[in-house]
Order: sequence, then structure tokens, then C-alpha cells
Amino acid sequence: MEVKFADSFFDSLKVLKRHNTWWYKTYKTITDDIPQFFKNIYLFRKELYKHRWWDYTFTLMMLKRSLEIQAKGMEEKGWEVKESLDKKISKMKRVIEILENRIEVNYIQLAEQELGPLYDWDFLEDNLSEEEKAHNTKVYELAQKIEKQDWKELWRTLKGQNYNSYNPKKDGDFEKWYDGSGINGWWD
Repeated sequence: MEVKFADSFFDSLKVLKRHNTWWYKTYKTITDDIPQFFKNIYLFRKELYKHRWWDYTFTLMMLKRSLEIQAKGMEEKGWEVKESLDKKISKMKRVIEILENRIEVNYIQLAEQELGPLYDWDFLEDNLSEEEKAHNTKVYELAQKIEKQDWKELWRTLKGQNYNSYNPKKDGDFEKWYDGSGINGWWD
């Protein structure tokens, strides 16, 4: 038996060799990397403008914006099969929602939607009845509970499912078992 390489194999080696030359790397930097840099500045302009080193909220803002761009790109241009892609995009949108709540500190509002609005109180004088104080306390406690649940859900979703625990006999079809979580699988 005689083994031969197709001409395209050697052509591919030539291309790989060319891609490692200084002049090609310079060309790609000028034509691709620098324009992409300026595009990224534009895409992240609001987050860059607001970014400060002292608070993790600014880091969450960058992650949120990045996931918004990624989810939109995957939704509009993704090549992945619809069944798994829709699951990933759904999880991305949920993470974006959690990040938005965290950044905007919306947990009091979420608790108020469920239990009713807080009663206004005056800092200088105690003007609330015991019933109103109890209601406000319940709202604050629910807000803290929702915040903790969201924080756990955020990291559980980013971490994703444990693929080692998948058992085809027990779990059935992988597409049904897979829930779309896991940031390491959010690519197209």
C-alpha cells in the first residue's frame, strides 16, 4: 500500500509557515487586530467610561455587556443546532438578568413586587406602626433572600453541568439532559 499526501496538505503547510512570519503578523495586526480594538472600545464605551478599580460591580458590568454581545451574535449568526443554541442563549439571558439586578440593586423592588411597597418612614422620628415595621422587615428579608438565591444561581449557571455525571442509560438523550449552562460551552 502506498501512502500519498494530497497537494492541499502541502499547501496548508505553506499557509501555516507564512502565518508565522513577521510580515504576515504585522499585516494581520494592522488589518484585523487594530480595527477590532477600536470596535471593542466602541462596544464597551459605557462600561469603560464608568469602570473603577474599587468595586466588583464594574467587573460585573463588563461581563454583562460581553454576554449581551455574545448572545446577540450567537442568536443572529450562530451555526449551532437550534435545540442546544436556544438553551445556551436562554441561560445567557438569565445571567444577564441576574447581573442587571445585581448592578442596579433591584432586590428591594423585586421584593416589593411580591409583598407590596415599603412604608415610608422618617429617619428623625419613628412614625411607623408595628404592623408597618413588620411589613418593611419582611420586604428587606425577602430582598436579601432573592439576592442570595440569584448569586448562587449566577455561579451555578456559569459553572454549568457536570458532564462526568451524564449517564446515557439513566439520563437518556444528551440533548434533553443538557440545560445550556456552563460559560465554557458558550461559544459558536
